[in-house]
Amino acid sequence: MFGFVPVFAQAATLTLADTSDTTVRFDQVDDETHWDASTTPSATLNLYTHRAAYTLRYAPNFSLLYIGEESTVDEETGEQTFGQEWAIYHNLSASATLRFRRTSLTLSEQFTYGARNYRFDVAPVADAPSGTPSEPDPGAPIPGEPGDTPVGQQGAEDVVVTLGSSTSTLGLGHRLAPRLNLSEYVAYSISVPMDEASRPFYPLQRSLTSGVGVGYDVTRRDTLTTSLTGDLYYTEPHDDLKVRSAIVQLREDWTREWFRQFTTTFGVGATYARTDRGEQTIEVITADVGPSGTAGVEYNWGHAGARYRLYGSFGSAPVVDRFTGIVDPRFFAGAGLSRTEHRLTVTLAATGAQSADPDGDAPLASFGASLTAFYEVTQQLYLRLGGSTSSSETPLDFSERPEAPTQYTVFAGLTYTMQPIKL
Repeated sequence: MFGFVPVFAQAATLTLADTSDTTVRFDQVDDETHWDASTTPSATLNLYTHRAAYTLRYAPNFSLLYIGEESTVDEETGEQTFGQEWAIYHNLSASATLRFRRTSLTLSEQFTYGARNYRFDVAPVADAPSGTPSEPDPGAPIPGEPGDTPVGQQGAEDVVVTLGSSTSTLGLGHRLAPRLNLSEYVAYSISVPMDEASRPFYPLQRSLTSGVGVGYDVTRRDTLTTSLTGDLYYTEPHDDLKVRSAIVQLREDWTREWFRQFTTTFGVGATYARTDRGEQTIEVITADVGPSGTAGVEYNWGHAGARYRLYGSFGSAPVVDRFTGIVDPRFFAGAGLSRTEHRLTVTLAATGAQSADPDGDAPLASFGASLTAFYEVTQQLYLRLGGSTSSSETPLDFSERPEAPTQYTVFAGLTYTMQPIKL
């Protein structure tokens, strides 16, 4: 895909980093406490030319689960408990961006393969602050926005699954006029369980997504974005069941910067979604002002030598359920507050998702929250300490998606990033 990479780059850097954590989990599934540890080293190679940028990144994850425990099987019930084991998960990504006078072209590819326990990392944990702690990144994502993976949509069972995935993306951006931008994208993704034991917990799913958007800067503080997207999903929850779902959405978003530290976003839209599940067909149509969109707010301020960032969002969007392949309209909500003073940043974040129709074909109610403290030892080394909780619920008679009973975690770790090495 990237055969056009130039032989001689004008600049090349290599960045090495590592993120390591130790976690204590209290799980209501078995009323037991489990210790886990993980480390994720990474190597990122960046190449730059006058009109192009290339990135290659490899970041494997090594997790030691159920530290000090032994695997047992109850002779009467056959119930199994897991013992200490390693889980290795590989993540390789590559991207290329070509820039022309008014157009940019981006190609990206991501591969993952390996074993992981989603119950171990289901709770949201905030990333280390970008830049210096005294200047929190204003572009950091707001949790809970439609499009984020909602809590409960990863895995819920406390098992190690072996899986692989591939995602290919092509994006184009055009600057049509000083205030007018046009963008298009298309992406194909496939995620596959790599053994029969993993299939009940992580079914095969393929997706093709595409979209086009037009952004217009009405004023220096107001931006209107019109977008049209289309998504097609194929999911195989069982060997004898193939589910096809399609979503078409037309949206209008307004972003307003009221003043330097205060920004709001409001969106509306119309959506058509359809699921073909064997002989069953499910159709969802929404054309409401408000429910079929998002609303977000962000406010940054300083007080008594500290910097604060408050952010939140609310909205709704149709989601293709990861376990069943059925389209389920859901409400999303997220909020967060961070405080930075000198070298210490404390972040509180919460996300939630709720099916618009609790009696529908793929209902879900989920919640997650985390409290994390980051301390900057040096510009390259961050220490963190925090706790989190997460849960998801679904009707007891809905057996195609496993539940995730409430789980509490306490974690401590560090992130170290070396200064980029010039090659």
